[in-house]
Amino acid sequence: MTKEFKEAAQQLEQKEEIKEPKISFQILYHSHRTAKDIEKLAEIFPKIDIYIPERHAWTPEFLTDLQSLSRGEKTPQELNYEYGYSEGSPWAKRFEIIYQSQKPILFADLGAGHELEDMYDQSKGLYRLSFYKFRSGEFQRALQMMRNYIIKFAEYILAREEIIKTNLETRIQELVKNNSRLEDKKEIKVLLSLGSAHTRLYRSLKKESPSTIQQFSNLPTIFMSEGEAIRRAMFSKEVKDELLAKIFIEDPLYNHLIQIIDDSDKVLRALQKMTAKISLDEIKDLSENWTDEQSGGLPLILRKFFENKGIKIPETEKEIDEMLT
Repeated sequence: MTKEFKEAAQQLEQKEEIKEPKISFQILYHSHRTAKDIEKLAEIFPKIDIYIPERHAWTPEFLTDLQSLSRGEKTPQELNYEYGYSEGSPWAKRFEIIYQSQKPILFADLGAGHELEDMYDQSKGLYRLSFYKFRSGEFQRALQMMRNYIIKFAEYILAREEIIKTNLETRIQELVKNNSRLEDKKEIKVLLSLGSAHTRLYRSLKKESPSTIQQFSNLPTIFMSEGEAIRRAMFSKEVKDELLAKIFIEDPLYNHLIQIIDDSDKVLRALQKMTAKISLDEIKDLSENWTDEQSGGLPLILRKFFENKGIKIPETEKEIDEMLT
């Protein structure tokens, strides 16, 4: 055995002895409609090594800005101004949490221009058109379009999650190789913050990384009818017409209530209580008699509908709290 061969063999043995850091995943599930929705992120953030937020259609410029924010080279106020976020938005809160943390930020989501974004745009087009049909009195047509939207959007999320899962492995490995602080760690804690619809991704990651854990901002997790329908479609479960029909009345109600209070959990619980006993025939009747006349930011016909059922649509936080007691 030559001297050169012995040295090469020794170097190979040394490399084999060097163990790569263990990657452990934690997924935080939350709504992402208001700053309050991601308060839990502030508690978890100091304990992690890499942060991967949900962001479809992200751009390299946005990622660079987040990394600069983490290093303290840009401020939350600068990013709010640049990207048009108000101080009460979830991204504004996220900027505050990331600022000067020195945490590496990654995206595993679909980047801008990804071919799957066409599916996203098409599905959202169906969503908007279904509302137009509903308010034009074409209830059955609206219902079918809503069903088509749910199916297509569920397909989009499933395909998107597979890409996220693939990107997680490659992008984390690349980051670790180029970051000496991470490379020397025995364990690297990676935090993903995702919308509550993505619980299937936890199941998928758990199979390959048994140490993966999940946490929810609020339990029990409450979904609007749209979110519940999408989840059911993702898991190949039946999506009933009644569930689809409730989407048409929950959307304007949600937009009204979230202007009153920034607590999505309370808003969703109030919606659930208000719409629990509304039938398919009642929503069909609403569609066929719809008028666009407004009253206090809501369709007048919707206000009258709930008044006739003895339900007062809340106008203040106090009224929301009273409804939930």
